[in-house]
Amino acid sequence: MIHFCHMKICPAGRLLHKGFLLATILFPGMNYAAAEPGLLPRSQKVIHTTDRLLPEERTRIACIGNSVTYGIGVAGRDTCAYPAVLQCMLGEQYTVGNFGRSGATLLKKGFRPYYRTEEFISALSFRPDIAIIHLGLNDTDPRAWPDFNDEFIGDYLWLIDTLRSVGAKEFYIAKLSPIFNGHRRFKAGTRDWYWQIQERIEEVARLSGATLIDFYTPLKNRPDLLPDNLHPDKRGAELLAKTVFSALSGDYGGLQLPEAWSDGMVLQYDRKIRLRGTADRNETVQVCITGKSYSDVASATGEWEVSLDPLKAGGPYELVAMTAKDTVIIRDILAGEVWLCSGQSNMEWPTGLSAGWEGMHESVSDGNLRIINFRRRQLGWDVPWDSLTLAQINNLEYLKEGRWMAVSAETVEEFSAVAYYFGRKLREELRVPVGLIEMTVGGSPAEAWIERKTLELHPQLVDLLYDYRKSEFREPWVRDVMTATLQLTDNPRQRHPFEPAYLFEAGIARLAGFPIRGFIWYQGESNANFSELYQVMLPELVKNWRACWADSTLPFYFAQLSSLNRPSWPEFRDVQRRLASRIPYSGMVVTTDVGHPTDVHPRDKKSVGDRFAFLALKETYRKDSFRKSPEPFEAVRKGDKVIVSFRDAGKMRTSDGLPVREIEVSLSGELYEPASATIHGDTIIIASAGAVSVRYGWKPFSEGNLTGESGLPVPTFKLKIH
Repeated sequence: MIHFCHMKICPAGRLLHKGFLLATILFPGMNYAAAEPGLLPRSQKVIHTTDRLLPEERTRIACIGNSVTYGIGVAGRDTCAYPAVLQCMLGEQYTVGNFGRSGATLLKKGFRPYYRTEEFISALSFRPDIAIIHLGLNDTDPRAWPDFNDEFIGDYLWLIDTLRSVGAKEFYIAKLSPIFNGHRRFKAGTRDWYWQIQERIEEVARLSGATLIDFYTPLKNRPDLLPDNLHPDKRGAELLAKTVFSALSGDYGGLQLPEAWSDGMVLQYDRKIRLRGTADRNETVQVCITGKSYSDVASATGEWEVSLDPLKAGGPYELVAMTAKDTVIIRDILAGEVWLCSGQSNMEWPTGLSAGWEGMHESVSDGNLRIINFRRRQLGWDVPWDSLTLAQINNLEYLKEGRWMAVSAETVEEFSAVAYYFGRKLREELRVPVGLIEMTVGGSPAEAWIERKTLELHPQLVDLLYDYRKSEFREPWVRDVMTATLQLTDNPRQRHPFEPAYLFEAGIARLAGFPIRGFIWYQGESNANFSELYQVMLPELVKNWRACWADSTLPFYFAQLSSLNRPSWPEFRDVQRRLASRIPYSGMVVTTDVGHPTDVHPRDKKSVGDRFAFLALKETYRKDSFRKSPEPFEAVRKGDKVIVSFRDAGKMRTSDGLPVREIEVSLSGELYEPASATIHGDTIIIASAGAVSVRYGWKPFSEGNLTGESGLPVPTFKLKIH
């Protein structure tokens, strides 16, 4: 808890007078008397946190910046803007001055250059020992960046040198705080220029020797703390003050490891393991496992990283991480195969409610099959959520902290059935420990699982971020859920688990980098009416997740939607089929034969989990004895017949021994009629002289019976005939 102290405001007159005298020495060519008065509203007075005389023993810190530093948007800014909070955190040994000026640009030729402001002159007269600089937000304006961007680095270095000439010895320059999509100029250049400026700020830090601090990361997942999409509120200012305090003090909360690194965990074996954490600045961190020791020194920003040698499958292992002050011990670690299992309710569906559980629940215990579930808060979808719940959601606390457990009847009953059966099959075949991470939210649309920056920078997906509660890109029932659950809030910035980027920020970001083999994904029901958008969205999600793990080859296996009486589903299933061939290192599990005409949650989860395992065993583990569903890839006209060819089919057959059902052809391209087909090896032959396209299983609830030799079903598909 941060406690706020009241700060004394000194008369600005004497300081400004001295500042103008100093300015005439540093910048003799500038007519301040003429230039200054008209630059900004005079109501923004220069505020200092000192008494009339600055005690020699105090360290003087100048916070230089724009309206974020000044405290626009912060109620009670004199005591609650980030420099004021910083003063309270640092105590009486420091004197912190707020020299923020609303609208100021870093660029000298910008429309409102900081170096020509009263605040800059006062900062120089303040003669700081330390300067905290946060400038560049206003340089994203079309009046600044397009014309003068080449001068940004030079102008920033000049600012630092000028402060150094009056005695400043330490410099901390901040990466920009966020500008969210609701900003009026977001898509009119600001979005793109923002990231160009971030890169140049990093270059300035390198060239100047200044310490780079990060005002972006503490707020990037908190649009609720920036009511106007630009200015942090009181809580946002506290986060910025904490960032600066940690940079100045080196206090990053001591030794900390990532959340999922805990007792009983499973680590991916047979590959280097990157362990990243935080510690206080310059602390030596030593990590010991399997008799080997690894060490690193925490950086100026408290970050450390070690690369552990590959572990042999098995265990248990014990890991010890320590500094001079702290020790963390993680016990009972196994090494094996680790998968992240995610999606919406069909992945979330618990083992205890799946078909066949009653007959097997007493024999499931397996100490080498371990699970961790970042379970969502069990909240009703049709009732208003109370203020405490809404606050927890805003704080990114919708998904509870998980705990590693060995599989037993008690622990797995509430765990994902699809994930459990997937992991059990891997255990049977691979004979190594298996770890399963469940992170699922029923009803969640895919866009909720994608990083905000990915959405912001994509020309199509960026529009998903606007007015998400009423967006026409959402299924009506998804909008209805948000309306029902948010009835008790009048906060236009209130967040919701279905909001674009929310589940990435509240969930995936917490796991990013934890060593895994790959992903399994069962989702799409909440996006099925927008198949065109989904075929853009899913590849971005996959690319986004793989980037979080710094591995572009991580397998991503997903389930095609099952059969259900919803008219849009055949088209969506075909989009999913085509995505499986477009997304590298991906594959699709077919589930149409285990669907239900009226229940979106069919109970046969074992078949789905097993099929995920078959796919992984074949594609990831290279076990050729396993099959996957046949893949239709070509329809060719030969005389008065059409031949449809399949990969991974073997000798095709029908599931019931009856003729092939649900084959249709079109003579025009869109109007389809039933057709008969005969099986010939890994092809089917259709008698149709003039057909231009063929489709199969094109019913919401499909009763298609075509399978491969293994019995795995053929997916819903549509192919042009060549």
